[in-house]
Amino acid sequence: MRLPLKYAAAALLTLSALLITPHSVRTGKKASHPKDLRDTLIRSAILLTDDENSEFKAGLNYVLLRKFCDEMHAGHDIRLSSGEEDWTDSLRGGKVDIIVAGLGDTLDTSGLSPTRDLEDSTVWLVRAGAEGKLHAMNMWLTSTFDSKEYLKLRSSFRTKGITGSGRISPYDEIIKTYAAKIGWDWKLIASVIYHESRFKIGVASDRGAVGLMQVVAGKYSAEYLLDPENNISVGTTYLDKLQKRYASVAADSMESKKFALAAFNAGEGRIDKCIKFATEKGVDPSSWDKVAELIPLMGDFDGRQTIAYVDGVLTTWYAWSKGF
Repeated sequence: MRLPLKYAAAALLTLSALLITPHSVRTGKKASHPKDLRDTLIRSAILLTDDENSEFKAGLNYVLLRKFCDEMHAGHDIRLSSGEEDWTDSLRGGKVDIIVAGLGDTLDTSGLSPTRDLEDSTVWLVRAGAEGKLHAMNMWLTSTFDSKEYLKLRSSFRTKGITGSGRISPYDEIIKTYAAKIGWDWKLIASVIYHESRFKIGVASDRGAVGLMQVVAGKYSAEYLLDPENNISVGTTYLDKLQKRYASVAADSMESKKFALAAFNAGEGRIDKCIKFATEKGVDPSSWDKVAELIPLMGDFDGRQTIAYVDGVLTTWYAWSKGF
């Protein structure tokens, strides 16, 4: 039988609450690491909906699931889905271990058990009978919601840019990791993400660009690129490739970054043509600003959007750099 999830969740919520150790609730201590979770891979699916808060819910639950797995000393495989697949069947069949759904979603919840309600009107669901996992999840969620760290995390999804806690986005740690691998300032990568998606993980364009950095799905599937870490990994790797491509032309590393940003937005072919056009006109092609001045004279490329993109990313980066 299909009922709005809020009713199905309410019917089982009393049982879920009984599994929360009162002492843990009072003290706010972290949950222990059950033997059935430690060193395992926890597979999760976040169901995206069409409501206006979907991106906020998806992003917050993604970070919470990662933190839960990390603190349980378990691996994580988190997927975002538009709901085309019947994830409740996948959950019952053991293909995934947790699904995140909205309380107003109409789902067949037979054979499934919900955690306590999350503050963003979502709930985590597990297979009925997985008492140990449900117990650990409820304990962890309760202690997490009582922490100051959670309030800062939740605030970071509402506020774009530098927050009172010194954060730029909910994905700062991931950004720092992959920015370091290519030798870029992490705040510059964060600025790219801000201008590409405003830190919304489920964004997809008509051109097939997906996720935080709006990476075009090529050898990777769109589902793979919806994962924030995968997206940032692929996006920063591509930026590194672009910077190296223009290193022989650019005057210095900063100029090569500008050319990389331009190519990230417009494509390598168009920026190559811009450099060639500048060279033919006798203009120094090692400076992006000088090349950009000539772009309006090109007949086959209206580069105003690309010029504005590079300027916007750099302006945001400079502003955020002063914020630390």
